[in-house]
Amino acid sequence: KRLNEDRETRSERMSESDGINKLLDAEEEAAKIVREARAARTKRLNEAEREAEKEIRDLREEYEAKFQKEINSKSDSNGDFGADLEKETQKTVADMRASYEKNKELVMQLLVAKVTTVELDVTEQQKQGLRKFVEMQQVN
Repeated sequence: KRLNEDRETRSERMSESDGINKLLDAEEEAAKIVREARAARTKRLNEAEREAEKEIRDLREEYEAKFQKEINSKSDSNGDFGADLEKETQKTVADMRASYEKNKELVMQLLVAKVTTVELDVTEQQKQGLRKFVEMQQVN
């Protein structure tokens, strides 16, 4: 009987050991799967980054070409874009000066009126604040 029990105990220990080994193997396999998934994700991210950089380069080149075409179309027949810009700037400056001359008297009148007008009315909130201040002074 004793011999039988020893065999059963050894058998249980071996099956426990087998179970632990299976768990360790499963854990190792899971770690391998995680490593592979991380590597695949990193690879996909790098590919996406390269594709995005290529798209940015292509768009930049496209917009640069459009910009150059626009500049060339806006320049006059001899290709002097600066002259057109100078004319436009002079017109804008002239418009600003005309607006200034037209409105300067009205603006000065408004400023003088605001500076020289003193409101003597006391609002209800100001009155309440003064009452509280007087009460606090009487308590102290």
